[in-house]
Amino acid sequence: MRLPGRLGRLSLSRPGSAETLLDLLDPADPESESLIPYWADAWPSAEGLLRFLASPKGPRMRGRGLEIGAGLGILGMGALRMGWNLELSDFHPDSLYWLRLNLAANGFEVKRALGLDWREPPPKRWPVILASDILYEAPFAADLAKFLGAVLEPGGKAWIAEPGRSVAEAGIELLSRRFTLRIHRSRSRAEGSWKPIRVIELRAP
Repeated sequence: MRLPGRLGRLSLSRPGSAETLLDLLDPADPESESLIPYWADAWPSAEGLLRFLASPKGPRMRGRGLEIGAGLGILGMGALRMGWNLELSDFHPDSLYWLRLNLAANGFEVKRALGLDWREPPPKRWPVILASDILYEAPFAADLAKFLGAVLEPGGKAWIAEPGRSVAEAGIELLSRRFTLRIHRSRSRAEGSWKPIRVIELRAP
């Protein structure tokens, strides 16, 4: 997979698309809905956030941070290529297997992969949080606000990329009540055309 700008290519292993993996879920399992394998797809928002981070509008300091909802690791590995000292996290056990495989294949330390559910904040803080395409269901914004409030260092920042889904609007309004919020515009090339990507910048008090 080619990354934007001068970030080069990634060797990316994946089990198949999210749609093909749905057949493996047990509909009788009450946890099956939370295990829908969205992580198996290469979502355009990851590329859009990488374009923003590498642009003149992106952050100048590239220090320690955490990616949540890392999936296959596209965003996180691109950020590592830029010089970020990043940990990549996901809660889905299958995602973590492929994430570690991709980290190793691209020359990164496997220990950067963390099993973490951002609906349950850990007792640790980071100055930066990165994420792409995690606001695809309305309740997630409240979970994200709680998570960022618990793990962002004072004055820390989060950059969340999403493709402009209407379901995210109420969540963005909620986040704006707890954090200083700015909206940036980026784009991603998907299916042969450019798609607009919205980058939400949040600063903790």
